[in-house]
Amino acid sequence: MSVTYDKISTRDAFGIALEEAADLYPNLFAVGADTTKSMGYKPMLAKHPDRVIINGIADHGHVRRRHDRPRRRCRRRTWP
Repeated sequence: MSVTYDKISTRDAFGIALEEAADLYPNLFAVGADTTKSMGYKPMLAKHPDRVIINGIADHGHVRRRHDRPRRRCRRRTWP
């Protein structure tokens, strides 16, 4: 049994397929967190730059955690 390898990487094939799908569907968007290279968004970014959304990575210092918020003071309810 011989093994045949593809001549194109998976990310490149995904990027080409995404670009072809974007041509067919005008409401198709690609959303990534600073992953344009690893996800293969480059073909779509070249042809449809307005439909690729890159929102970046949230670093530890930029994320507001729940325990960082000031506590809300509640009024004590008095019953009649």
